Amino acid sequence: MNINSLELKVFTKEDCPICQLDEFGNLLRKLSEHGTPIKYYNVDTTEGLAEAAYESIGNGKLPVILAFRDGERVGQWEGKIPLLEEVLGDD
Repeated sequence: MNINSLELKVFTKEDCPICQLDEFGNLLRKLSEHGTPIKYYNVDTTEGLAEAAYESIGNGKLPVILAFRDGERVGQWEGKIPLLEEVLGDD
């Protein structure tokens, strides 16, 4: 599987405790180092809230990471920090 076809949307907000953890930041840094495009959305903003509604998320469990390959949603993690391997999938 081509890792470079993977794209992520990450939904957070200022007072999200998991979003502040080093483990979460390290995961996003490693994904970025793999060349994975990441779009960040703060659900405290109008843009972030609109994108969350468009993607049909909004149960309050943050962070939310959505993974897409070729425009199709292939993964979703809510309220937890997934393993790097989970997000990247099989190579």
